[in-house]
Amino acid sequence: MSAPPSAEVERVRVTARAGWSLDASVVEGGGRARGTALCVHALGACSRAFLAGPGGGLVGRLAGAGFRAVLFDLRGHGARAGEGGPPERWSFDALVRGDLALLAETLRERFEGPLALVGHGLGGLAACAAAAALAPDALVLFGVSPWLPRLEPSPLRRFVKASLLGCGPGSDPLGRALRGASGAPGAPPWAQFWPEASRWWAADAWLDASGRDYLADLRQVRCPALAFSSRADPLVCPPDCAQAFAARLGSSHLEHHVAGGPGHRGLVTGERAAPLWQQSAEWLARRL
Repeated sequence: MSAPPSAEVERVRVTARAGWSLDASVVEGGGRARGTALCVHALGACSRAFLAGPGGGLVGRLAGAGFRAVLFDLRGHGARAGEGGPPERWSFDALVRGDLALLAETLRERFEGPLALVGHGLGGLAACAAAAALAPDALVLFGVSPWLPRLEPSPLRRFVKASLLGCGPGSDPLGRALRGASGAPGAPPWAQFWPEASRWWAADAWLDASGRDYLADLRQVRCPALAFSSRADPLVCPPDCAQAFAARLGSSHLEHHVAGGPGHRGLVTGERAAPLWQQSAEWLARRL
C-alpha cells in the first residue's frame, strides 16, 4: 500500500509541550489544497488502512478532490505499537485530548483553509469526542458508534455485547481472554480498550475518566457530518446503531448512508467501498 503516484508525501514529527511526540504523514495531491483531512484509523488498524484499495484508497480520492490528507498511528497501533519494545499504553481520553488535539492545533497553525476529521471505528469515536473542543469544519465517519445499551435497539445484540464485555449474565470466552490480557505487558489494542468499553456499557454512558459526558457534548458539534455504515456489519456498528449515534450530533447538515457490501473493516480497506470513498471526497468538496 502506498500513496497515489502523483501525490507528494512529507513526514512530520510533532512534539507536545509535555515532551511526547508522534509522527504524521502529510499527503499532498498537487496544486493548491481545498483544505486538510485528518484521518483517524480504527482499533487494531493503522494509518496505512486509508491507503488500501485501488487508486490509493480513500487518500487517493481525497487527493483527487484537492484535499491534503494527514495520516498518523494512534497510540499502541502501527509504528507506535512497541518498535521493538512493549506496545505503548494508551487510553481513549489520551487519544482525544492528546493525539487529536495536538495534531489539529499543529495543522491549523501550518495550513490555511478548512479542517475535516475523517474517522473509522475507534478513530471516528475519537474524532467525534474531540470535535466539540476542536470545532472542525466537517466530519466524515465510517462505521462509528460506541457500544452503549441506549444506542443498541436489538435485544439480541445487547445480550451479545454485554456478554463480550463481561457486563451481562453470559461471559464469552473471548471477552474473558481480552479482559484478562488488558493489564498484561504487550497487551494488544483490543485488550487495552476492553476495560474502557466495559465501563461505558455498564454505566450506559460514554464518559471520560473524570465523568464528563462525551455523548452530551455531541450537541455542540455544529459542523456538517457524513456517516457511512454497512448492512454487512452485524455487530460492531450496524446501520441502526450508526444512525442512533449520528442523530446525537448537533450538526448543521447530517447525512447517513448505508452500504450493502463491505463489512466494518472493509468500509475503509475493501475495494467494494471505493464508491463510498469517492462520495465522501465529493461531499467534502461541496461542503467545504
